[in-house]
Amino acid sequence: MSQYIQIEFESISQDESDILVAQLSELGFTGFQEEENCLKAFISLNEYDDSLLQSLKGWEHKEYKKTLLPEMNWNKIWESNLNPS
Repeated sequence: MSQYIQIEFESISQDESDILVAQLSELGFTGFQEEENCLKAFISLNEYDDSLLQSLKGWEHKEYKKTLLPEMNWNKIWESNLNPS
C-alpha cells in the first residue's frame, strides 16, 4: 500500500470543479471526491510534487489544503460501506 496526498479546494463552483478535475487528471491525480462547493483530489505521495499545483493555469493563487493520508486499504473501506440489497 502507498500513502496518498489529498488536496482540497474549497469555495469553488461546479464549473470550476469540472475544470480542476480535467487539469489534475492530466497531472497524475487518480481520485476525486466532489462535494458542494468543494473538490478533493488524490495522488500517490510518490507522484506528488508541489510544483504540480503551481503549473495549473488560472489557479496559481487559489488556496487549498494539503493533507498526507495514512496508509489504508481503500478497497476494504469501500467494500465495508456497500449495502447488499
